[in-house]
Amino acid sequence: MLAKAGVTRATVRVRDASGLVARAPVEFAVAARLEAVLPSRTVAATANAPFEMPLAARGGSPPYAWSVESGAPTAGVVLDGARLASTPRASGDFDVTLALRDRQLRVVRAAVRISVALPALPDIETPLAPRLAPGSQKRPEFRLNRAHPSPLTIVADLAFGGPPDPAVQFASGGVRAQLAVPARQT
Repeated sequence: MLAKAGVTRATVRVRDASGLVARAPVEFAVAARLEAVLPSRTVAATANAPFEMPLAARGGSPPYAWSVESGAPTAGVVLDGARLASTPRASGDFDVTLALRDRQLRVVRAAVRISVALPALPDIETPLAPRLAPGSQKRPEFRLNRAHPSPLTIVADLAFGGPPDPAVQFASGGVRAQLAVPARQT
């Protein structure tokens, strides 16, 4: 029995009813078992941030072809040749079964979980002083300490305490400001 990968040579001998014998050399080529080689069975990704995971094969008979057999990668994640890549748009866990085929049409399957997390929110920085005399406060400024891959909406509640400032006319003693920060901006 041929159990190991490689080429085995043998001589086949045939004898007919009259006793004549014929011999012929033969070769049997056995390919190594086809295997999917993945760096991990779980891909950790962040929504709106690019990622990629290389896919490799071992054994079998090249060339190899990868395909998505079941499950659907999250929107934005694609199988591109021998890698999972792109920029996922949604968060969550997405189970995908990949199929690897070789030239002899042997197939092996590999289950992969794509775990897409929401990106961490940046901190909001402001040069505003906590307490200033009425009328001495500068125009409010807000900055993010780092860019975020998604657009953000910031709601700031500004409270004004102390004696009333005649230059500021807020019945509630404060103001609510809503700010839009485009993706990848600070």
